[in-house]
Amino acid sequence: MIDPIVIPELLRLVQEWVDTADINETALIKASIMQKIGDTAPKHYQGPSGLTCADFIRDSIGSDGMVNFWRGNALKYIYRAGKKGGSPENFNIDILKAIDCLQRLLQEKAE
Repeated sequence: MIDPIVIPELLRLVQEWVDTADINETALIKASIMQKIGDTAPKHYQGPSGLTCADFIRDSIGSDGMVNFWRGNALKYIYRAGKKGGSPENFNIDILKAIDCLQRLLQEKAE
């Protein structure tokens, strides 16, 4: 479990990574992550029209809101890493999902 005292430090590290990451370089990382965690937009994340949940949220809160959405999701995955299922593999998957959220945050900022 992550001690609540370290959460401000996590926020600082996430922000530092977002501020300094290169979107082209991180695309290679994302490809590797996707290979490990699989499809992040399964059918249950899509509405009847095929619109993904993330696209629906973007339409509702705008691109600026999505930056905070992805930041919050990354922190969620970091915070809960390894708690779901308790295996080392589940810990790794949660961390990879957090990285995927940070990738999407960078993409959102680049657009």
